[in-house]
Amino acid sequence: TIKGGSAPTRTEVEWALDPDEFEALWSLAEPRGIDKTRYRIPVGGRTAELDVFEGALRGLWLVEVEFPTDEAMAAFDPPAWFGDEVTDDGRYTNAALALAGLPDPFA
Repeated sequence: TIKGGSAPTRTEVEWALDPDEFEALWSLAEPRGIDKTRYRIPVGGRTAELDVFEGALRGLWLVEVEFPTDEAMAAFDPPAWFGDEVTDDGRYTNAALALAGLPDPFA
């Protein structure tokens, strides 16, 4: 996945890699890679993507829901288990997490 732009509306491009392509590209990311497991959970007619991080980011869970329009995003009422909103907090992008590590929640 490659993401560009700034939150909450960003361009996102995804494509499948075969194992050899993945290994070749992953070696370029080390040691900046992040280790997470993604769970897809139905929520309010949409799909929430829950990322549970491991390694240096262990204990961090982030949830994301994608919307077709800004209006649909504004109309969405997230369940309480989503926790604090961090969409506009640049410390929680994958790139920032890979480079700077776990954010200080009090900063």
